[in-house]
Amino acid sequence: MSRILYFTDRTGVSPGYRPIFARILQANNIKSHQVQTYSVYNQIPKAIRKRGQELEQVVNQEELPRVQRLVDFMIRTVKPSLLVVSCPAVLAVVNQNIPGADKIGNCRGSVYTYQGLPAIIVPPITAIHRKTKAREIAQSSDVYTIKDGHWILARDWSK
Repeated sequence: MSRILYFTDRTGVSPGYRPIFARILQANNIKSHQVQTYSVYNQIPKAIRKRGQELEQVVNQEELPRVQRLVDFMIRTVKPSLLVVSCPAVLAVVNQNIPGADKIGNCRGSVYTYQGLPAIIVPPITAIHRKTKAREIAQSSDVYTIKDGHWILARDWSK
């Protein structure tokens, strides 16, 4: 059985988004127990930073070595066959901090190889625009929505 290590954004897969996340997994024949979610922000709260007036955040370069050690540790611990990334700090690790490719929005749908593992870049589940009450969505500065987010996220997970 394959394991997926999913590096989420700060919000993770919050209760309001669990049903839609479960449907995306089910539509792609992925069992929820195959997916191990992890957020680097539990250990490194300042892993990302805001750059100017941009909506999306990028890796905090000072924290990049710590993020890489944490990613490597999680890979050794979980032993996944696939990485899924919707965290800009982890994106910087898997794509070797490529200038200009530092935001999930710029790289979504891309597939990188990190430590011999495919790493698929997907928008965070919070990017899905839903008709819901604002209080049901965890509010944070890195929550944003994208048009057709559900379709895009489902398509990226199908890879």
